[in-house]
Amino acid sequence: AGEGQHTEFASRDLVPADRIKFALETEHDLDTGWTLRTSVRADNTISYDTRALNVTGAVKLRPSDGVFRPFINGEAGYSTLNENNILFADFMPEPQRFVRGTATPGVAIVHGKLEFGVSASISVTRYVGENPLGFNRNNIRIQPFLFATYKDDTLDLSASVSRFDGWWDDADIGNVQQTLYDVSLAKTFGDFKLDLSARRSVEDTTFP
Repeated sequence: AGEGQHTEFASRDLVPADRIKFALETEHDLDTGWTLRTSVRADNTISYDTRALNVTGAVKLRPSDGVFRPFINGEAGYSTLNENNILFADFMPEPQRFVRGTATPGVAIVHGKLEFGVSASISVTRYVGENPLGFNRNNIRIQPFLFATYKDDTLDLSASVSRFDGWWDDADIGNVQQTLYDVSLAKTFGDFKLDLSARRSVEDTTFP
């Protein structure tokens, strides 16, 4: 799948925004009764205040059938990020570059159209090269999840809540503890469909 977006603003003082997204996904049913899913995703964004590139590869392994379904997900990614910065009154001279590895073990219980379970992700982020601001942005993150999904012909509901704990190597950067959530609902009424969603997330930034 691919997606391209170009935005022109009425105010000519604003630089046009461009975003290109690409995704390649595969799925294999293994002889052991497990399913292996792999994906490669790339997302490049250029706007008046952000220049970002994210490339991520992921592997997901879980059983195809059964009520009790343990699973393991693994991700590895490379990112570059540059934002308008008050200290430079413009973009930083060089973008920040970092690599991140994440492992997420968990277990799901499937009962008819309902699935719920628990998981926990552990990720390590390491920055490459010098930081223009002089900070050590390396960090470790642990995030346990509770999640549930329900899906039938007219209703698709999913919800998760998690506790985000992040520890940074630099003493000048405070650690982060936040409760996060992600809720979405899709309901079909004949020829009409209603989509509602709400989320609270933690995003990467160049300025602590």
